[in-house]
Amino acid sequence: MKIGVLIPSISLGGAGRVALNQVKYFNKNGHKAKLLTLTPLKLEEVECENIGLNKTLPIMKTSIPVLVNIMWGMSIKNVDVDLIVAHGISSILSLRIKRKYGVRYVNYIHHPNSFLHGEPIHEHEEHNILGPLSIYPFKLLWNKRKLAEKDIESIKNADHNFVNSKRTLDFMFKIYGNIKASVCYPAINDDFHKFTPKLEDKGNYVLYASRHVEQKGFHMLPEILSKINNRAKLIIAGKPTNLTKKVLDEFRRLNLNDRVILKVNVSDQELIKLYGQCKVLIFPAIKEDFGLSPLEGMATGCIPVIWNDGGGIEEIIQNHKEFLLAKPYDIDDYASKVNTLLTDDENYRDILNEAKNISRNFSWDLHIKEVIGKISGEV
Repeated sequence: MKIGVLIPSISLGGAGRVALNQVKYFNKNGHKAKLLTLTPLKLEEVECENIGLNKTLPIMKTSIPVLVNIMWGMSIKNVDVDLIVAHGISSILSLRIKRKYGVRYVNYIHHPNSFLHGEPIHEHEEHNILGPLSIYPFKLLWNKRKLAEKDIESIKNADHNFVNSKRTLDFMFKIYGNIKASVCYPAINDDFHKFTPKLEDKGNYVLYASRHVEQKGFHMLPEILSKINNRAKLIIAGKPTNLTKKVLDEFRRLNLNDRVILKVNVSDQELIKLYGQCKVLIFPAIKEDFGLSPLEGMATGCIPVIWNDGGGIEEIIQNHKEFLLAKPYDIDDYASKVNTLLTDDENYRDILNEAKNISRNFSWDLHIKEVIGKISGEV
């Protein structure tokens, strides 16, 4: 089967990583897949095809193609595929392609576009999805009500809607009503599964490996570290943002900067090594729809501590909840969980072994098998 995985743009965030890995593993499993984007892109790992405008304004990044292709329905190109797997708001474009060229599509939803249908689920949701188009004067170029109608239409007319967690599925049913939808969890790369975590390889380190944004709880790191055992050091991985400097300044103000190690733009192999040497993953994301970092941590023995706030990652934690789930936004309780994992080696070993076993259920081969199985039955 020829498959196009459509996403407006590729970033280092979870949605981009999922789309890229879907292409890789569709190909690995005998299909012919390529990445479809709305902006010119070249990647060594996979074939890429730009189906949007050929020119973009740097200040607008991907917003001009989103405006023209998705919101206005202009410049729609045919694609030589049998099926499109559409991510996020690109479902609207997929419906247009289906009607014009007869190409079927399914959606993979990381987070419903709830900002179009009342109150957003997350703060800054509209800006995270639309970028500069969410602010004036660019906001005057599109109509929210009409976009909401097209969003609903694109969800209801999809051959199937895959979502990344039960939490997301519940929101989908609340927003869109009776639709074809099911949970298909994202996965982690094979290199994480091949890694064998050992307690004796762990140092007195904790790791933060998510985006440097408030939604991921990045701004909470200084206060959390201030209450963690003072011998432990925090390694921060990831691409810096405007928030990074503010958080680093707060570490200095609290005299914690000597306990912070910043690792920017690390490779996948370097990231696995960081996971391997750290005992605990700091993952204070707020009501996260799912989250790949905790899965990566489970596979490498870097045990995640998360908020018990109904986030999607809670769905896979069956045991040892007293060690892993902190009271929502209670920094003292969060730090207490981390300190226990750093010092209680007996329970840590049990959790490490169970976490590794849980992570094995989240391979890309299983993910692709589930997607193809559902498509074969319904498309």
